[in-house]
Amino acid sequence: MINDLLDMSAVAADKLVLQTAPMDLAALASESVLGALHEAQGKGVEIEVLGNTDGSEALVVGRGKLISRAIENIVRNALRFSRNGETITLEMESGQGGTTLTIRDQGPGVKPEQMTSLFDPFYR
Repeated sequence: MINDLLDMSAVAADKLVLQTAPMDLAALASESVLGALHEAQGKGVEIEVLGNTDGSEALVVGRGKLISRAIENIVRNALRFSRNGETITLEMESGQGGTTLTIRDQGPGVKPEQMTSLFDPFYR
């Protein structure tokens, strides 16, 4: 958690040096959800990771640790609001503009009035 705060401070000060590398987003997503699988099984929730619909690799360039942390945070949030029998789906789609990761659940969603604060640090 201390490292997270330090990273946020560095980002806010525009001093975070990102060492990026190409990676397969589908593989990274699969690894990122491993920590949530036990909790999901206990709640009766399925987590599925789908690669590109065309079967190709979902290549992205980034910092794997940060991408993985973001994916895990979103999946754990989805899991918090999921009920028995529901599914959380992670799906990649690559095109000329890049690769998109969609994380879908059947939870209640975000209220429209909360959308403006959604990306504020520490907002719940």
